[in-house]
Amino acid sequence: HLFHLPKADIAAVSIATQRFSNFATIDFSTTDHVGENAIRRAIGKRPVLTDLNLSNCKNATDDVLEFIAGRCTNIKSLNVSNCQEIRDDGVFCISDMLSLTSLTLDGSTGVTDQPLEMVFRNLVKLQTISIRDLPRITDKSAMFMGKFLSQLTCLDISGTSQVTGGVLNEVAQHSLEIKEMKADGCFAIDDVPCITMGRCSPKLEVLSLAGCIKVT
Repeated sequence: HLFHLPKADIAAVSIATQRFSNFATIDFSTTDHVGENAIRRAIGKRPVLTDLNLSNCKNATDDVLEFIAGRCTNIKSLNVSNCQEIRDDGVFCISDMLSLTSLTLDGSTGVTDQPLEMVFRNLVKLQTISIRDLPRITDKSAMFMGKFLSQLTCLDISGTSQVTGGVLNEVAQHSLEIKEMKADGCFAIDDVPCITMGRCSPKLEVLSLAGCIKVT
């Protein structure tokens, strides 16, 4: 765990990643000055990485995701929330991480629909998805979660305000393992998906629709 390190400690990160490699779990969250080279060295030449947290890393770029996708075939959990340098090219690389079961993209506002469609089509093992506060995401991509992700158990689309209740309908009808669903601040959602979930989601334990003003 190398999270929330100040800039003065980045030299220590460099030394550590030169001496040690092949980590299974790496947490660089909020270490916003960590560079691409340190991330690459931490992954190593024969990577066994399964869990990577790069949230709030300013230098997490599309090139880093391309490197990870090419090397880390067993990665299961990826958090790139609030990584403003990540764009569509990087998300397309995520669609090649076929072992992923957990993906967090919260606040990475450069992401659009087109690559997310590919992510949801390809990553059929996904069980946990968080795509909070993504202003450019619409039903065009979000619908694919219900169509392809039958193992989905936890979904958070809070603050992704262009997504409508149709997405929750799709998830409720086709992702029968769903246990937790959050859509706070999604103003287009109304009562219809609530009725659908009541009929189709027997395992649902948590439903949060705070600020959804059309729900009565």
